[in-house]
Amino acid sequence: MLRREILGIPLGIWLGSVVYALLCIVLRSYYIDYEGLRQIAAVAEGISRASTTWWSGHSVLGVLLLWLVTLPLKVALPLVDAAQMVGALSIWASGLILYRILRLAGLSVGLRGWLTFLFYGTNVAWVSATMLPVAALSLLLTAWWGLNAIRWLAERELDAAGGTRLGVLAGVLGLVNLFALLPALAVGILGLRRGSGAGLLGAAVGVALVGYLVVYFAVLPSTVQVGGATRPKPSIVEWFWTGEGASAADIPRYSGLYWRAMGEQAQNAILALGQPFRVRDVYQYYVQGRFITLIKGLFLLLALAFVIVLGVIRLSGERVPTERLVGAVRGVGGLTLLLALIVLVLWQGDRQAFYLWTLFWAIVGLGGWLGSYVDEDVRRLSLAAPALVVVLLLFGLIKVATLRSTEYDTERQEAEAFAPGARTGDVMVAATRLAEWLRYYSAGRARAIDAACWLDPETDFQALLQEVQQATERASEAEQTVARIIVWGYALDPNPLKEAGFNSNPAWLESLGKAQELARNSGGAYRRRYVNMVAYPTLIPLTGEVHTFGKPRN
Repeated sequence: MLRREILGIPLGIWLGSVVYALLCIVLRSYYIDYEGLRQIAAVAEGISRASTTWWSGHSVLGVLLLWLVTLPLKVALPLVDAAQMVGALSIWASGLILYRILRLAGLSVGLRGWLTFLFYGTNVAWVSATMLPVAALSLLLTAWWGLNAIRWLAERELDAAGGTRLGVLAGVLGLVNLFALLPALAVGILGLRRGSGAGLLGAAVGVALVGYLVVYFAVLPSTVQVGGATRPKPSIVEWFWTGEGASAADIPRYSGLYWRAMGEQAQNAILALGQPFRVRDVYQYYVQGRFITLIKGLFLLLALAFVIVLGVIRLSGERVPTERLVGAVRGVGGLTLLLALIVLVLWQGDRQAFYLWTLFWAIVGLGGWLGSYVDEDVRRLSLAAPALVVVLLLFGLIKVATLRSTEYDTERQEAEAFAPGARTGDVMVAATRLAEWLRYYSAGRARAIDAACWLDPETDFQALLQEVQQATERASEAEQTVARIIVWGYALDPNPLKEAGFNSNPAWLESLGKAQELARNSGGAYRRRYVNMVAYPTLIPLTGEVHTFGKPRN
């Protein structure tokens, strides 16, 4: 029965992958990564021309696509749960497409299955399935495109018109995720070697470029909102380089902290090892205990064994003449991986979603490479892969079950506690993840501002105080409402950022300190207290007060 295939995939793989997807859906993480949270909060707030999260320089259609996909699910589920379900199903389907690609490489049924579940078991796949819906959705679409592109490359005579159609589709996917163009570039370069890749390359780059330029010049207004903070529209270069606009929470590229963050993300892409590179998002990797330490040690031994087996195959294995399909899988996977590694090191070093896409194409390239050796040599990998996959799946399951607990996200707890007291028209000033959770729970009724996105905190906070005061004075006395600014004290405190190493912009930190002094001198009213709230990106437990600014209308 388990040998029966549906859509070219054995029933056993279907059953195993469905169980994986159900576990991801049932064990939805309470803690959500900052990268995915920003996009979910933007959907909750509603479509906005001015929001650079909606119209990111790395994904002008990504949040819009998430909004469309979650629209029917929100009838029965909260938005955050609907988004997590989309992420889980996207990773599940991406794994099935990976299996189909590995089948084109001619690998045995068993090895295809182990490599597919190796993908499922990696830390970055678990994280994407439970925290990064747009990244997972983008991978699904790109993987589907890659499957069709590999088949096109394997044709005896390349169809130029078919290549152009693939290019147009790649350009559209590039609007969902700019880095979906990397496999398109790889396929185009391989096609050029056979005389038929120009149409694909031209269409992909042309469609994507026109789309991004239209959004930049026709959609984004001259004044935009970055993290809720009002700022002049960034230059087109900054927009492409940063995506949503620079923030004080961003790690400066090529700084010591940048390389530490890259080390963290690289070592945690497969399994969350944690220290010594743990720079931020510590709770994302929060699993500990003697048993967990044992699993980590076992993983390192099995990973070493896996690499040694690959080395043995490379040094002593017998290569065979490869078919066009095998060559296409190896070429697309390998060249995309090379391009991705270059972009990763020079540009996207601390962005977790990029490791998901890189890992997918690394496994594709590995499958194509294994397909060029005789079965007897490749079968050696079955000695190391099963145990490694079991360890990864076990660790990932423990981790997602742990992060389902509410105790590991104190910022979300704070937002949930405050949400019932939020009023229409409130302006809430916090920082990073807390600001995004406030944006999510207010759902457009109130405005949440990430203080880390202010260009000049002192000037921007002063302008905000004046804005609310003027709004209060203009309103009619009959409304009997309050125009309020609610400020979480840590958002205006430069010391945690300095302590965490985010001190590359002394002038900005000085301005933030002046904004803090301005708040102290403005007579804010005490509202509530937060205790031991671990604030992203510092990971420092903070205790402080929330103050309200604004006068009741009499």
